[in-house]
Amino acid sequence: MLFIVSVLSYVDRQVPFILVESIKADLGLSDRKMGLLTGFTFSFVYSTVAIPMAMLADRWSPKWVLSWGMLLWCGLTAAAGAAQNFVQLIGARMGLAVGEAAGLPASHSLISALLPPERRGVAIGMVSLGVPVGAMVGLALGGWLNDVANWRVAMVGVGIPGIVFALLFMALIPDVRGHAAAPAEKQGRLLDGLTELVRLRSMRHLVAGLSVQAIGQIAMFAFTAAFIIRSHHMSASGVGLLLGMTNGVSGIVALLIAGWATDRAAARSPATVLLLPAITFLVMAPLLVAGYLIPNLAVAMILLGIVNFCAVFYLPPAFATAQRLASPENRAQASALLVVGVSLIGGSIGPFAAGWISDALEPRFGADALRYSLSLAALPTLWGAAHLFIASRCLGRDLASVEHSA
Repeated sequence: MLFIVSVLSYVDRQVPFILVESIKADLGLSDRKMGLLTGFTFSFVYSTVAIPMAMLADRWSPKWVLSWGMLLWCGLTAAAGAAQNFVQLIGARMGLAVGEAAGLPASHSLISALLPPERRGVAIGMVSLGVPVGAMVGLALGGWLNDVANWRVAMVGVGIPGIVFALLFMALIPDVRGHAAAPAEKQGRLLDGLTELVRLRSMRHLVAGLSVQAIGQIAMFAFTAAFIIRSHHMSASGVGLLLGMTNGVSGIVALLIAGWATDRAAARSPATVLLLPAITFLVMAPLLVAGYLIPNLAVAMILLGIVNFCAVFYLPPAFATAQRLASPENRAQASALLVVGVSLIGGSIGPFAAGWISDALEPRFGADALRYSLSLAALPTLWGAAHLFIASRCLGRDLASVEHSA
């Protein structure tokens, strides 16, 4: 059920990416405005609300926080299809972000309440499969609906099924009270949990590494479909199917391997877990540049598939580590802290910067401006890898401190 929640979340989050060209033409928007729509607007609200949602999940019920959040984001995805201008579309996107802010922290809180640390990697990996599967469904279905009807029908078509599933989720999932499981003496002030986490050097570098790397990653997610349409001259439905299958298959394989590798590393040497995403980020950077600059579409898609493998591989090791560093009453907040960094920094800066650079390069490079803009995503990827290597060096000491304190 949590896997399906994750799928629905990423379908609704990703579908505007395949509709960029249609929305842009219909509403007369620039790449910078599309960057605001797909990036900053969502990310700023999402990151602002994520911590309060996580606190609510920890202190009330992750099930009900997640359920009402799902109803909100699916309903506003469908409502976005009726938007008549940029402001209305922005409003729907902001409301969607409020609902989606409940999803990941509450899901991870449920997992951590039910499973011991050495089994959470596979569980988080299985739920995280919703990222590539949701992206695959969102891109393929959104592109097809766009071509057979229009972008408005695509938004309505992906939003309505989630409303139905949210009602089923309310009826079928048991209520696990996150904060109730914590000892009474540890139920302190609202910000105590965040303070406890931020004091850990490994957690600070983990948040910094994922946040910086996300600048490039979310820019790629936002504009790769538009890049293929412009530079390789494909239809929206063709791109949706091609990119959806490429990202879906590579993401599924990455998360299955990452979940298994995370649990093995956590059982043998927990301090080495963060080396896994650090290495994949290093591999990702040069392949990213080649994937956007090479003129052959088949070779480019192979390279971008490997890039996507590396881009999502971090999810199980990073979030399993955050859960391990958190006390039981702060588990949702630990995941939310990572989400805030990724969303606020990566989501706010990445798409807008990519769109701004593309607009600036367009007079010289024309339709290929986006190609060169996206290739710059390699720089924050390398920066993020450096933070994760530092976090890995600090992790053993911090885990020992947390376990001693518990």
